[in-house]
Amino acid sequence: MAALNAQATTEDAALVTSAFVEGTPQDINRDVLFAPQLVYPIRQMFRLPNNFDEKAIPARLLWKRRVFLAAMQRQMLYASWLVQNLPGYRAESLGEFGAVMVLKFKSSARQEDWPGLPPRKAPRAPTRCVSIWPAGVLSAYLRRLLHHGEQ
Repeated sequence: MAALNAQATTEDAALVTSAFVEGTPQDINRDVLFAPQLVYPIRQMFRLPNNFDEKAIPARLLWKRRVFLAAMQRQMLYASWLVQNLPGYRAESLGEFGAVMVLKFKSSARQEDWPGLPPRKAPRAPTRCVSIWPAGVLSAYLRRLLHHGEQ
């Protein structure tokens, strides 16, 4: 998490998924479900359930200059959702740290444009869902997701 903290500021959002199956939307505020983050704190952390839940994603991400996602490989539906719902953001990997991957989504808008941004439409639901990742498929899928923002 040091890689994430080295880049994240108070103006960014850091989305962190619970590694525990008990990390449901109802129990997401239990500190024990984010025990690694108690030892290695993350600035501006938003807690996400273990299983994908669109309602748990903060609504005002489009107002953030950068959005970070720390998730396990089996939780990449969150990455898919962010790629599809953060138009104008470019995704890049900060690396894999054991079973956890950290992605950075950076807005291509100029910083002086931020204060007057009009409200955007509500994000749409993901159109692709992948729940099982056979060996090698995850890496290829993430490469496609990360390069999607460059088009």
